[in-house]
Amino acid sequence: MTYTVMYLHGMGGGEDSRIPSILSEHINEYVKSPYIHIDIVVRTYDIDPEVAEKQIASWREELHPDLVIGESLGSLHAILQRGLPHIFVSPAVGAASWMAAASWIPGASWLMHLIFKPLPGNRQPLDFSHKVLSHYRGMHKRIMSCAPSAGSKEYSVVFSAYSIYSTLSADKTGKPSKY
Repeated sequence: MTYTVMYLHGMGGGEDSRIPSILSEHINEYVKSPYIHIDIVVRTYDIDPEVAEKQIASWREELHPDLVIGESLGSLHAILQRGLPHIFVSPAVGAASWMAAASWIPGASWLMHLIFKPLPGNRQPLDFSHKVLSHYRGMHKRIMSCAPSAGSKEYSVVFSAYSIYSTLSADKTGKPSKY
């Protein structure tokens, strides 16, 4: 039996991103049954959330995934995939709010292009135009409506980079170190 995982990368990520590449290469080493295989499918989606939603809906229809993993910005799209178990890796829930806010700030697009640069490879092209950024307006509210605190019955697991960093940087007493 084959299980399909749809992996939604973070901003500027893509098909050759580090985490899904590692998962794809090693996940089946941990499967105990020779009759079970796990496929990690990652595709590069558009930075424009309106375009991305259509792409992801099409991929979901094609792949019939058993699980969706969203990393960083990809978590915004993953949480909107109802009826599937989710894993969120460092979810950037606030990104929808700050990207929407940036759409109102003159020069924000220019500044964001200076700051955010994807690595070479098959990566998500970054378009921080007013039009694209304005498509993030209202997205935070939609995302939060999918949260358990809003009554959602969706099943999710969250791995936060902060909690991982705090654990890894803890001193011998278990308290986060100052480094």
